[in-house]
Amino acid sequence: MKITFITNTMIVIEGKNSKILCDPWITFNNKSISGFYNFPKCNYTKEKVAQISPDYIYITHTHPDHYDPPTLELFSKNVPILVADYEVNFTEKVIKNIGFNDVRVIPKTIGMKLNVDDWVWAEPAQNNPEVDSLAVFKVDGKKIINANDNVFHREQCEKMTSKVNGVDIGLIPSAAHGPFPMFFENFNDKEKKSLAEERAIKLKETFVNYIKALRPEYVIPIA
Repeated sequence: MKITFITNTMIVIEGKNSKILCDPWITFNNKSISGFYNFPKCNYTKEKVAQISPDYIYITHTHPDHYDPPTLELFSKNVPILVADYEVNFTEKVIKNIGFNDVRVIPKTIGMKLNVDDWVWAEPAQNNPEVDSLAVFKVDGKKIINANDNVFHREQCEKMTSKVNGVDIGLIPSAAHGPFPMFFENFNDKEKKSLAEERAIKLKETFVNYIKALRPEYVIPIA
């Protein structure tokens, strides 16, 4: 089983029987339909992305750094797209609207079979249930939790790992983008610097909290 980190939460999980691509998003040639950009710049070309040729694509949620129609256009419209079972499934709807024919909603309670013995469990994020999700993939017998850039929720992390009897690998958010404090003009430069330092400490604490709650054998920092 092989895991390849590309950028942000764009990750390939590849086993003997299943290859899953998560959140494909690359701003090729510094062009973006959303005003969001890869940072640091990702050097994958369109040809290299198309060559990934996944068996499944998992879209965690529809924020523009996770759901990017120009990148998705590089794949066959017949590739199965995996989404969580939201109460109002906007994610399922927008993916169908751009032409994908096989959008699969993962049942919250039982999960969904992939190829051969591989499996996926997913559910909406506890803190943002209308927008975000997290998933556990079982590939080649290894269980990988993808927390993308979820707001940390200890109880949900513990319930998810208990449901699948523990995880081996944690794809855990190690940072987060956002306008605060740099675009808040009610702060002067000195205040912005101080607030940015405080925010950096909180993000590191969140990273540690994820590890404590999930207790994976291995950790891959993402997001």
